[in-house]
Amino acid sequence: MVVPTSSQKPRKRSGPQTPEGRKRVSQNARKHGLTSAALPLDLPGIRAAIVAHVGPGRADPLAVARLAEAEALLKRIEEVRLALETELDAFLNARTAPELPASSMPRMVSGYELEEILDDLRIVSRYHAEAYAQRRKAQQVLLVSLTDGVARAEGDFR
Repeated sequence: MVVPTSSQKPRKRSGPQTPEGRKRVSQNARKHGLTSAALPLDLPGIRAAIVAHVGPGRADPLAVARLAEAEALLKRIEEVRLALETELDAFLNARTAPELPASSMPRMVSGYELEEILDDLRIVSRYHAEAYAQRRKAQQVLLVSLTDGVARAEGDFR
């Protein structure tokens, strides 16, 4: 069996090639409901909880802000995932209820079909993995800022 080289592999996996295509896919997170003007995020509350956990004045404010934003994004992704799973349950329950006549089956509010719901769940899963990685990096930055502060404080006493 001959393994194709990267130049022989199909180009469809390389992403959009035209400026119009790139512009279109740059809006995917907005399309999936992960970024909107009315996100119910409590960034000040999340920041305050982080500061309270590590101790006031110990952490770099930028590191705290970065971790708070990552936590808020993970919360938002979980909300979207839960809404999609609820929609999937409603769709499946409506399709499998034998006692309901077809005319009384609830229509999907968003007009999704099963394949579209599953595709969106896969996409949200990918966003979740990326946001989780962002949170991990933000936690590492915060930890470094805390240990760097401890090293500086110990140096001041020597």
